[in-house]
This record gives sequence, structure tokens and C-alpha cells, in this order.
Amino acid sequence: MPRITELLRRCGDSLGVFCGCDTIALESLMVGAIGWVGGVANVLPASHTKLYELVVEKKDYPAARKLFFEMLPILELMEGGGKYTQWVKSACGLMGYECGPPRRPLGPATKSERTQLREALRQTAEGRRTC
Repeated sequence: MPRITELLRRCGDSLGVFCGCDTIALESLMVGAIGWVGGVANVLPASHTKLYELVVEKKDYPAARKLFFEMLPILELMEGGGKYTQWVKSACGLMGYECGPPRRPLGPATKSERTQLREALRQTAEGRRTC
């Protein structure tokens, strides 16, 4: 599968490329991706919007990097946890956006997983205001 950088190198501006992995959104936007698709945007919408503004609109890379590094623990937890859908839905609930359990055969996040999520969310400015 070609990487974002390879697609952009080969196609230039003739192809709009989106990032599909939360943990590489910063570098993807910096090299020319026009956006990214991530479930965690439902959990931390203000942070995701701010990141896009800082990178794409303002090109304030130091501020974008600072914000992204603040978001990274929750992004890495969700991407690497093997339960992305369950964790996104649970984290939405923790942030005050109840969206119900995932569809079967997936089950809801466990109590210990919700504790992990809550702690990771508290590491972000947006999460500290809510969790």
C-alpha cells in the first residue's frame, strides 16, 4: 500500500489524499494531506479542529506539534488497543457525547478500559475540562 508521501510525490495536486490513521495526522497534514479520517475526532472535536487550523491554515508547526503531542497518548491508546470502535464509543460517553454501545459482536469497553481512557483523556486540555 503506497504511503501518503508516495501518493503525493507521484500525483502532486491532482489527487486529494486523506490520512486514515490518527497517530500520523500531524505529519500527513504537514506533507500535504488535505484532511484525515479518525474516530477520535468524535471524542476530541475541538483539538482536532485546532490541529487542522494550526497545520493547514496557519502553518504554525511548533504550536501544532505541541498540541499533537498532547493528543498523542489518547490517539496511541485507541489505535494500538485492538478495540478502536469500543474505545471511541466509550470515550465519547466519557466526554459527554453518549452514543451507545458498539454493535454486536463487539462489546462495550470494560471498567478497566474506561479507567485507562479517562486517564489518557485527562492528559489532553479538552479532556481535562470534561473528564
